[in-house]
Amino acid sequence: ESLEALVRQGIAADIANTSGSLVTTGHFPPIYQYLFQHEPQALESTRWILLAKDYLRFKLTGKIGTEICDATGTHLIAMPEQQWSSDLCTLLDVPQEKLPEIGLSSSVAGEISSEAARETGLRTGTPVVYGGGDSHCALLGLGVTGSAELGMLLGTNSTLRASFQGFIRSSGDYIVWKQQHVVPERFTVSASSMAGSSVLSWFKTHFCREFSANDEVQAYQELEASAAVIKPGCDGLLFHPYLHGERSPFYNPNARGSFLATAYWHTKGHFVRSIMEGVAFSIANCFDVLQDIASQRNERIQTLRIAASGGGQSALWKQIISDVLALPIDIMQVEEPGCLGAALLAGVGVGIYQEIQDAVQCAVHLRSRTLPDATHTEIYEERRSVFNKTFQALEPILYQ
Repeated sequence: ESLEALVRQGIAADIANTSGSLVTTGHFPPIYQYLFQHEPQALESTRWILLAKDYLRFKLTGKIGTEICDATGTHLIAMPEQQWSSDLCTLLDVPQEKLPEIGLSSSVAGEISSEAARETGLRTGTPVVYGGGDSHCALLGLGVTGSAELGMLLGTNSTLRASFQGFIRSSGDYIVWKQQHVVPERFTVSASSMAGSSVLSWFKTHFCREFSANDEVQAYQELEASAAVIKPGCDGLLFHPYLHGERSPFYNPNARGSFLATAYWHTKGHFVRSIMEGVAFSIANCFDVLQDIASQRNERIQTLRIAASGGGQSALWKQIISDVLALPIDIMQVEEPGCLGAALLAGVGVGIYQEIQDAVQCAVHLRSRTLPDATHTEIYEERRSVFNKTFQALEPILYQ
């Protein structure tokens, strides 16, 4: 409702043009506009407008503040500027005096107060560093800190986020989002599909009742084994993984999943592999956008980094994604890259590391690499074309 109003009034376009990033559902502008229209008294009685982690930091330190990475995610900064934009605040009726000061992600924001120490058991005076957004900290934990470098979080969704030196001023008519990285002078572009490991979880839960709910690991191992014996292309079976709609590289919350060209010879293994391939195709569509943005800057993304957790635990799925993207995948020696990235920012803030790159060099390591199979890539190029054409044919009929 609020987003539709912002679009209808032309405000969403003005925000995107000024801030440098598109506005969609779940972003600050429509959420704020909803409160502004329906609960104005709550905003009037509010002294500070804070993000969740900034409120937690306030409770720990008694200090009000935010950091540049998440601050750019509010669409209240005209990137590459580093401070609140009075024009954007006026556009959204946000009182600028209620916004906190902005610090660097790796700088000290305050210290543990005596009250917080009593509540948490932490030592009074322990320094607290600003930190950053979860996926940006994960990029740092994966070592994605340079230019035209790419990381992926294959969890509930499939989030691809590329790092670039300097702000990306234009990127065509793509559904992507831009933010300041937690690394100074780096900006990120995100293309995030709603399809991820949640799709495989849905299939396991509803169609594989033989598996015990108490042994998730074994269940996924058996599903992967059943898919591993199926040839690339699934003997014609095709799957659109849009169970939750889609947001990038196209936006359609009404999109839905579908199995196509099902035949009598298709087994459970075919269905499992078609899910893995369908998610890989949606990831590839997002990747094409990011690679195109890199090429506009005379750069090229050479590899993809992922964590050794979530979908990154599946050797078969990693190989399928590598084959579909025709890109090497580096599996890093970390299971929780967001936690590692936050810890590295803290290490820089308290002086354990001189610079963020020093922290990455010391703590981020490669576990293994998956290389694409050229023969499989050729098969998947044709199958992805069919994947996209069939969805484009179905969309105006079923998903409007």
